[in-house]
Amino acid sequence: MSNQKKIKPGNIIMDCIIAGAVLVLLIVLGTTFWDNKKEDTAQDKAKTESTALPASMPKGNGIENYECVINDENSNNTVFYISFNTNDMTFEETLLAKDQSSTLDKGSYKEENGKYITTSEKSKKEHSYAKDGNYLVVESELFEGEVPDEDTFKGTFVYEVPDEVRTTIAFNLDGTYQQEVLSYAAGTDSQDAKQVTTGTYKRKGKFIQRKADNNEPLLDFYIYNNKISNAYYKLVK
Repeated sequence: MSNQKKIKPGNIIMDCIIAGAVLVLLIVLGTTFWDNKKEDTAQDKAKTESTALPASMPKGNGIENYECVINDENSNNTVFYISFNTNDMTFEETLLAKDQSSTLDKGSYKEENGKYITTSEKSKKEHSYAKDGNYLVVESELFEGEVPDEDTFKGTFVYEVPDEVRTTIAFNLDGTYQQEVLSYAAGTDSQDAKQVTTGTYKRKGKFIQRKADNNEPLLDFYIYNNKISNAYYKLVK
């Protein structure tokens, strides 16, 4: 991955030793640089974190809460939460949208090899959540294809739920992408429905951040073991 040159006070001083003006210049540049850094950090944080847990979420000793935030252009967050109760080894999934919360699933879980394995109370299905620092990644929802260690790259990634949906996203070297979502038999008269979106992307550490040309809200892709996923949660501290 390419490294961007950072602004260093020492370099500025060497370049700007002009009697009296150097102090003013350092103050102006320093203030602008740090203000921009704070703004970028706040914007990045807003894409993956909410401001507070809803009242319906469990809290207290032995409770681990994780969240997945989708932020639209009007800053209206849709948040998926998953809560693990280490006291009785149970979990609960909650959706918060437009200040209304609802329970999506709940059941029991176990911890194996740094992973949380949940068992749904209703469907009896298991899901594996891999722990990666402060993040949980749903292993069954990783896209096929591997991400090279580059800022921009050429590659196609696919995720499919048989008989339901197939998502294909192609990243280009020029920083653009094209995504196609094919929903099987979801259209009228039992016809498949296809939705194509385009836009730009940039890589920031373990994230691939996208901006759609139609300004639709998007969730950043998380890179885990050189694969991408948009099914992940961040620990709420």
